[in-house]
Order: sequence, then structure tokens, then C-alpha cells
Amino acid sequence: MSLNVEIARFRFAKEPDPILTNVNIRVNSGEIVSLMGASGVGKSTVARIACGLVRDSEEFEGSVICNGEPLMQPEAPVSLVIQDYKRAIFPWLSVKENLVLGVADRAQRRKCRSTLDSNPIVETLGISDLLSFYPKKMSGGQLQRIQIGRALLAGSSFLVLDEPGTSLDLPTRRKLYQVLDELGQHQNIGILIVTHEIDEAVLISNRIISLTRPSGRPSTLGEFSGLRSSSGHETTLHYSNEFHAVCDRVERAIYS
Repeated sequence: MSLNVEIARFRFAKEPDPILTNVNIRVNSGEIVSLMGASGVGKSTVARIACGLVRDSEEFEGSVICNGEPLMQPEAPVSLVIQDYKRAIFPWLSVKENLVLGVADRAQRRKCRSTLDSNPIVETLGISDLLSFYPKKMSGGQLQRIQIGRALLAGSSFLVLDEPGTSLDLPTRRKLYQVLDELGQHQNIGILIVTHEIDEAVLISNRIISLTRPSGRPSTLGEFSGLRSSSGHETTLHYSNEFHAVCDRVERAIYS
């Protein structure tokens, strides 16, 4: 099972030139792939396209295929987790009501609500004890996990996260990435992360994809193996020669 994004050409309305050309990205089930690049190259646009969120006014040539089928909204098995988690959570609803909001069928929503206490996704996210609370009592990391939980409970088999750690402190980001790793391992969720953090991407990803767009030239992709599947503790890997070598190659690809 995989998510395949093929962008032959993408152009914003009223812009003369395309922002993306010949961009092809694959994410397999259970895999974490990080998409990296300098500001303005179109990373967030790729994330939006991967979820089927293309406006009528935008020019898009290409396809998004999920598990062998063309991606169709609004019941697509791919969900976008946005950077501004505060805008994604409804403050007047409890955590439980926020979580089940994405389940379209009323009968399924009632069933989901009644079994949340023992739901393996909720347990993996570490929010079982928060179900009766309201978002104003939540930390940023907890709100981000609630947003992820809502996507998965709605039936998503792939997650696309746009800069998920930007507003989080380092310990909270590490906890979030640990949760994502567990979702990949135990729930077989495929994950695409848009990020600027090279060192974190190398540690948490199976693959890192660099996106560049030289002035006046087509988009260019590079691909590098991450250290997610490597043996060893994160702290040990962080000081390894392999870690620094991969970071250097990714940095050169993005900024050279």
C-alpha cells in the first residue's frame, strides 16, 4: 500500500510560471518520509496536493494515487495535519468530541465515541486520560496529537504533516516524533512530514527528499536514506559519523 504523488506541473492563479514541475513522491505504508527544502520552493503546496486539496483556480497537471486508487475528497484516506494546531481544534468541544468529529457516519461516530477509552490509536497517542478535558487545558503537543488522532479515527491510512514541530519545544517535538514512529510501526500508517529541521528528519525518517527550485529551472528532487531503521539509541546515532554524513549531504542538496 502506498501514496503516490505525481506533479507534472502546478501553477498558482495569476502567477505566470509554475512553482512545481516533475515532482514525484512515494510514501509506503508504515514509512516516514521527510520533505525538505528552502523557504518558498513549494513544500507546503506538495503537502496540500498530496491530500487532494487543490483549488479550482489553480492549474494542476498530475495525479495522486492512494492504495492504487485516485484520491477523491472528502472521504480520502489521506489527512493533512496543519502547523497551526490551535486552528484545527474546536475549543468548545471536549477532547472526545474533537476526536470523533471526523467520523462522517453518525452510527459509526457513536460507536467510536463509546469505545475511545480502549482505542489503540488513542492509547498510542497517549491521550486516553484527556478525553473529558477541553482544549484550553491542553499543551501544544497534546493538541497536535488530538489533531492526529482525529485524522486516524476518521479512517486515514496516510498522514501529511506540515511543519508539525515548529511551535513545540524540543522535548515535546521528540515526544511527537516518537508517537509518529509508533503509529508507523504498530498501525502501519504512512507519514509524510514537511520540515526544516535536518537533524531531526535524518533521525526519524526512512527517507529524506530534498526539493529545490533553481531560478528559471524545473524543480529538482534528491533522495537520501534516513536512520529510522538503524539500530542504536537516538543519542548514540546523533553522534555517529553516519548521522553527520547524511546531514551534510541533505544540507548541500538544499542550500548549495
